[in-house]
Amino acid sequence: MHMKGLQKKLIIGLLGFLCACTGEDHYLYEVNPVALQADNSQKTKQKSSEQFVAGLYAILFQQSIPVAEQEAYRKLMLSTGDQDLARERIIIELLNRPELKLPHEDLYESDVQTFIREAYRTFYVREPSMAELTYLSTFMEAHPEMTPELIYFSFALSEEYQYY
Repeated sequence: MHMKGLQKKLIIGLLGFLCACTGEDHYLYEVNPVALQADNSQKTKQKSSEQFVAGLYAILFQQSIPVAEQEAYRKLMLSTGDQDLARERIIIELLNRPELKLPHEDLYESDVQTFIREAYRTFYVREPSMAELTYLSTFMEAHPEMTPELIYFSFALSEEYQYY
């Protein structure tokens, strides 16, 4: 009898052990959500001169460009052989207007990285990469002579802004 009781206890113990071992550990990994955005840096369609001027005017003045002014800029673009020079002249003329109030200018002194992010969203319709953000913020901090107008001039004259 003693042997049967011992066997019974061993079998019950073995069954209890086997039931307790499931063989799988369950892990729960929590990941922070990340908003993915399209990479618009590989733009292929060049803006027409009208699109370029109308878009820039809307960015700088938050309103549509008057028709007579749009026509004057169109004639300037048509009459100038060097389109980069024509675009530069238009940008300088718009940035030097007394009624100009640059968007996000208030962030320039208080939060450079937010200013840069907003400029990328405004001009390129995308977020800056970490490398772009780091480079530009470091550059701006190292060059106190930089102004919001010069930064906007650079964005407006860039190759990427000429495409959509």
